[in-house]
Amino acid sequence: MMSKHFKCLSTDSRTIQKGEIFLALKGDNFDGHDFVHKAINIGDGAIINQNVLYAQHNVPITDLDFKGTLITVDDTLKALYQIGSLKRQNFKGPVFAVIGSNGKTTTKELTSSVLSQRFKTLKTIGNNNNHIGLPRSLTYMDSDTECLVLEMGTNKPGDIKQLCEIAPPDYAIITNIGFEHLEGFKSIEGVRDAELEVLSFASVVIANKDDKFLMEALNKSEYHKKITYSINDDTADVIAKNIKTSPEGNIFHVYYEGKHIELKTKLFGLVNIYNCLSAITAGLFLGLPFDLIKRGIESYNGMPMRYEFLKIKDRTIINDCYNANPSSMKEAIKELKRISNKNGRTIAVLGDMFEMGDETLNKHIELGRFVNNEEIDILVGTGEMMLYAINEFKGQKFYFKNSLETANFIPTITKPQDIILVKGSRGMKMEKVTEAIKNAL
Repeated sequence: MMSKHFKCLSTDSRTIQKGEIFLALKGDNFDGHDFVHKAINIGDGAIINQNVLYAQHNVPITDLDFKGTLITVDDTLKALYQIGSLKRQNFKGPVFAVIGSNGKTTTKELTSSVLSQRFKTLKTIGNNNNHIGLPRSLTYMDSDTECLVLEMGTNKPGDIKQLCEIAPPDYAIITNIGFEHLEGFKSIEGVRDAELEVLSFASVVIANKDDKFLMEALNKSEYHKKITYSINDDTADVIAKNIKTSPEGNIFHVYYEGKHIELKTKLFGLVNIYNCLSAITAGLFLGLPFDLIKRGIESYNGMPMRYEFLKIKDRTIINDCYNANPSSMKEAIKELKRISNKNGRTIAVLGDMFEMGDETLNKHIELGRFVNNEEIDILVGTGEMMLYAINEFKGQKFYFKNSLETANFIPTITKPQDIILVKGSRGMKMEKVTEAIKNAL
């Protein structure tokens, strides 16, 4: 039987490259088999379901004339799982799973940046942290890959277990537990239980000791080595002190086993101190010296729309509009308050939080009260549910149905020295607001 080598696997005919093999997946609104002809002529091959009719010709795909390699399987999704699982089985180096309610992608990027200072490290692509993105990322593994950093996401019970079965981790980094995807989890206890499905696979847990709700559950587990990091608890293994947060970035000292080092990062906000600590702890656990860890942390530039700090014509924007849940909203509001100054106003531009299920109304009402208690100067609500937050706010407030209306309005009220937080769930497309401010000034 003839063998052929492919660089990696693609599930998107729009981005496939020469040397890649296309795997045709069928979703609710699309069927990858409709794009096999295009993909196989750009890449070098395709994996398809047996006996699938090609939409444009109404004949089996296998009867069509293709230039590349064509592989038929019973189920392409199962084939993707098996390919990813086989890649993991053949890998003998350390494997980190990065899980938690908030900060996963940034923590994954930071951890990879640190570990890459010593090891050839493969990380999951972007925020591809689900049952498709994770095994696809594993196909990028080379024979000389030395370490894996895999982000694992969940929006319902069983997701983490499924991902761990595809790529069992040796070590789990748990960022925090918060109110996320309540539509699937029903409660914060449900969130914690789902995230901690990782404990059935990882032997070592790196955890945020300041998250008491997380630690309550981890402390009941006698069979896992726990390595903790903290800002507030001196009993943690890795501690951040002498913290200075500013628009230019964070400066802090890290203490570990009687040694310490100063770090100057390009990242903004207290939440990113925690994200850095996760990565630092992973590096220390694998024996990296402080100088390599420092280089890995300080060289990382951050990601767009995730606590991105922008200075535009004497205005400051906290561009954190990639996604939102009640926990991350409150942290962002506290950060807005923390960097406020006497010369400018604090403006919170907030969009609806999705996937809250039965808690949708209550969580938006709670958010409005929280913003009011933090004494933010102006609240601008966007979306159907954010109206309930607006109703709880006693200060100056404005409401709009969608992000386009908000984007048209915000540039008309901003003044020099204002600090503006822009945040909402991904579907709200709050980045339109940030772009409107950039374009107007």
